[in-house]
Amino acid sequence: GGHFDEAQQYYARILEQSASGMVLEPRDSTLLSHLRMAYSLRQLGDGAAAQAAVEQQRLDLKKRIEANVMFPRDYIGEAIAQAMSGNETGVFEALRSAMDLGLRQMSTFREPALAALADHPEMIALKAEMQNLLDIEHEKILQLICHNNPAYDTWQPRQETCEGVPDSPQG
Repeated sequence: GGHFDEAQQYYARILEQSASGMVLEPRDSTLLSHLRMAYSLRQLGDGAAAQAAVEQQRLDLKKRIEANVMFPRDYIGEAIAQAMSGNETGVFEALRSAMDLGLRQMSTFREPALAALADHPEMIALKAEMQNLLDIEHEKILQLICHNNPAYDTWQPRQETCEGVPDSPQG
């Protein structure tokens, strides 16, 4: 990890093609990638660029909240911005909001900007909660495809996929 100088070469190529002057992924208007670039720049010593990206995140999130158009990625970006601002509580609140909106990506906890909080009890608890949500959803999907498959005529799971899957949720 920590290949921030190499990351900047990637970000520079994206910025060359960016109409907005921001690092935005295709089909994505959130600032998550731009914040990742800013964090990388800060690791290389450019605190001003990092601060500008954090301020842009605040404005963008405020607009999205006012328009009632928020996605988990907006709050992952906010978690990164809060981490860059040194606000641990803000990081956890943003991650909670992302999870409440449906975030189910464990990779979120591997964001470089969040690494310093990896062993924090609140981060460990959020990670465990997300894993529990994923486990529950996995069980529901197995029950659906193994016992109530809506596409049975065109697709069936492999037999070993359904070995030991109960007919109804456990617990």
